[in-house]
Amino acid sequence: FDQEDQRLLELLARNAESVFTRVNREQELRRREQDLKRRTETLEHVEELNTRIRNLTQIAIQSETRNELEQEVCELLSETDPFVFGWVGELAPEGDKLIPRTWAGRDQGYLDSCPLTLDNMAADPSVQTARTNDPTIVSNTATDVQQEPWRREAISRNFSSVIAVPIMYQDVLYGVLTLYAEDRDAITDRIRSVLTDWGEIMGYAVKEVERTSAIMSRQGTAVRFSVESEACPLLRIARNCRCTILFEGLREQEGGEATVFVRVHDCSAQQFIEAGEQATTISSITQVG
Repeated sequence: FDQEDQRLLELLARNAESVFTRVNREQELRRREQDLKRRTETLEHVEELNTRIRNLTQIAIQSETRNELEQEVCELLSETDPFVFGWVGELAPEGDKLIPRTWAGRDQGYLDSCPLTLDNMAADPSVQTARTNDPTIVSNTATDVQQEPWRREAISRNFSSVIAVPIMYQDVLYGVLTLYAEDRDAITDRIRSVLTDWGEIMGYAVKEVERTSAIMSRQGTAVRFSVESEACPLLRIARNCRCTILFEGLREQEGGEATVFVRVHDCSAQQFIEAGEQATTISSITQVG
């Protein structure tokens, strides 16, 4: 090569290097942009889920029957991104299989197509949770399709990821909540944590609803009353804070204590909590939702 050819080759090499550098930079920027988009969507999903959980906490307080509570849970969560279908099942009296109680969303006959016996080691994730009392997560239903037939049924309905959480309180399993999403890897650690905590709250709510139902079935009496005595600490707090409180429910606890649920109007939650903490007859006060 003469000097002119040498300069031309060097120029071409520099141009090629510049092109490759630009392409790599563009690819990296696109990757980072997609990653940021996924993170943003995940945070939005978690925030929406947290909002729904706060709503469900109020429903758990107000529900008069277990079926009402479970149906509301299925309906709200199946409409919450990233989920499209959800159901609640409980163990059969023989303890050998899960029986669907309530469901909502895009079922498309899925529950009818999947055996839910506990001796089936390749069954839907809900069955594994019923066996172990631990959450079960499947991030991609398209793997191990030959070994686990339920995955074919899930894929045919565009269910790409699944989470099943136990509904339990004080080591008693009341059922399993199972939710299905269209996207792979839709169940983040944060979503798993929120739903696992909700499973325990729901377990407590189911226990209390069943206990209340049993009491009412024996006694058969409902009472409406008003409280005007200054001896009532909540009434004193309401008058001191110049607010209105609405009684939402009561749950008896061990040791003679009771948890009272109220809705507060016309003052801030912080003001009400601070006043409640000063009352000697109230052991603790917490804002819900």
